[in-house]
Amino acid sequence: FFGAEPAAPPASPTAGPWRPPRSPFGLLEELLWDRPWALLLSCILLNQTTRRQVDPVLCRLLREWPDAAAAAAADAAAVEAVVRPLGLHRRRSRTIIAFSKAFLEDSWTRADDLPGVGEYGAAAEAIFCRGDRSTKPCDHALALYLRWWRALEREEEVPET
Repeated sequence: FFGAEPAAPPASPTAGPWRPPRSPFGLLEELLWDRPWALLLSCILLNQTTRRQVDPVLCRLLREWPDAAAAAAADAAAVEAVVRPLGLHRRRSRTIIAFSKAFLEDSWTRADDLPGVGEYGAAAEAIFCRGDRSTKPCDHALALYLRWWRALEREEEVPET
């Protein structure tokens, strides 16, 4: 549901259409790299929750509101009902709608300019949507992915999970 399996990536983001390499870690960001709004939405949902909790909620959100325009026009109570299993459902609902509206305005230059998107979301967007390996993520999973990617490019031993 999160997207089609991407083909093998080019050697670098500048070598052709950007596709992040698929790691053995199975990060959600690897599935949403070609849908920046959905990737950032997943980062918002992952705040103070686990991937196991987020996956079914994200699937339902993307089924009901598949893009930023649909989510920006969503009824807050309807979004609350979907995100309720994650807790903080009123705040999350308001954040998702505000984030979606701001995303559509296209006036933001950094992902963390958007409501609800912090350092983790900005790093995920930079790494997976733009192929920016210079990012220094605070999140351990993103840092592990970057170490894996760099080792892969240098044909070194790949770090374990």
